[in-house]
Amino acid sequence: MSGHFQQMRIKSMDCCFLGLLVAVVSSIGCGSDMPFDLVPVQGKVTYEDGSLIQTDSILVTFNPVNPKREGKMIAPGGQTYANVVDGTFAGVSSRRPNDGLVLGRHQVVVVSFASGREGPIPTDAVPRKYHKMRTTPLEVEVTSSNQFLEIQVSKE
Repeated sequence: MSGHFQQMRIKSMDCCFLGLLVAVVSSIGCGSDMPFDLVPVQGKVTYEDGSLIQTDSILVTFNPVNPKREGKMIAPGGQTYANVVDGTFAGVSSRRPNDGLVLGRHQVVVVSFASGREGPIPTDAVPRKYHKMRTTPLEVEVTSSNQFLEIQVSKE
């Protein structure tokens, strides 16, 4: 076999392999077969007295309590940033932008940030007990689509 013919045969095999790979990946998809239903939620995070949290940004994280399992998959949590002007949030993202949360109970972690040269810096505008899953006392129950979640933190 000539060298030129072997190169053409290898390129042809590479194209077949690439075509097969594309077909397999297309049939699998990009995780669109997630076995958990996600629902959009919205809400507001404030102090217990209803006043707004004075900070540069507020990250709200939802972690399922006793997450459901489906095969090797575990129900995802979600995150969003609250609007610091009025405390509202929407567009919670779990696996994809704005896809929502799984139904059920969630622990809520709330962290306030100040803008810094190197990036956001956690602050005590929201007390540190709300910053971690193991210490936050906050929980919400997601029962329906477009549910409004009222999240209140203490000042101390």
